[in-house]
Amino acid sequence: MALALEVKKFINSQHTGEYIDVVVPYDVEPAPVKKAKQTAEKEAPDTAPAQDDSAPEGANDAATELSNEDFTVSEDGPIATETLKIHYLDEGSGDTIILVHAPGQSLYTWRQLFPMLAQDYRVIAIDLPGHGYSTRNEHLGYSIPEMARVLSAFMDAKEIASANFVGFSMASAYCLELAALCPEKVKRLAIVNPGGVTVEMPLSIRMLQTPFFGAISSTLFGIKTLTNCLNDCLFDHTVLTPDVINEYYATISDSLSRRAVKTTFAHYFEEDTLAKLRDIEQFVLVIHSVEDKWHSNERAEFYHAGIRNSVRTEIRNAGHLVQEEKPAKVHEAVTDFFTK
Repeated sequence: MALALEVKKFINSQHTGEYIDVVVPYDVEPAPVKKAKQTAEKEAPDTAPAQDDSAPEGANDAATELSNEDFTVSEDGPIATETLKIHYLDEGSGDTIILVHAPGQSLYTWRQLFPMLAQDYRVIAIDLPGHGYSTRNEHLGYSIPEMARVLSAFMDAKEIASANFVGFSMASAYCLELAALCPEKVKRLAIVNPGGVTVEMPLSIRMLQTPFFGAISSTLFGIKTLTNCLNDCLFDHTVLTPDVINEYYATISDSLSRRAVKTTFAHYFEEDTLAKLRDIEQFVLVIHSVEDKWHSNERAEFYHAGIRNSVRTEIRNAGHLVQEEKPAKVHEAVTDFFTK
């Protein structure tokens, strides 16, 4: 692999990644959506640009390859399996690090950190189902347990026995869930600005957790709203260029993608993850941005205090999207932790 991996490899529209079939179990009768803790208030949404119902090209192609349902029986009742096409990038050699983006994102968020890590590790960045250029699927609830199953199934498909993980924001819960359910698959774990939906987030995001307003918010989530949200989670606004905005918007601009993102937020219950923190046996690094408006210092400390074998580090002059503002600092923290 060329050490100078170009950032353009992360321009998803170029389809430089690979696809793999992943067999994932899901609940036939998903749990009903819990009532969001914060009630969304009415707000005049931004006007969304015209859109159609087609998913991004790669994701649409993947969605046509879904297998038939295969029902089995577990202790909890009937379970179905579905074959998903997962889009990912895989570069480098050495110990494996799997990068997991947050809901509403894609592997594009790792475009700066990925080539740095790939100089010393085998690095895999994936598009979670319903995101990026992976399959959109009407059967999945995109819940925390289901996302953890996807990570586990992806490792099985790639014949990866165990790996280090870096989970960003809400995706920290997916990695922690995997560490609790399949401890043998997670060596060490770095969680970056962990946490769920908070009152500090823009109303357009908080609304996604409610059934009625979530449908409205996802439908009217235009490029102006996206730009405002990205600016809100940045400290250094110069990193937000028109190209970055367009890449973020490309994979959430259609109705299938928005439906998946809305469902992901609606089925995200952070309290279930917090209840399992004491079950985590692995060493965990908690990275927190001092200027993060969305996830506070107290929230980061809660995760640090709840996980027995955890250490914590802070990165200054960076907002929520620290891996995009300070990739070198994140790289330093992660590599120091994984090599100990």
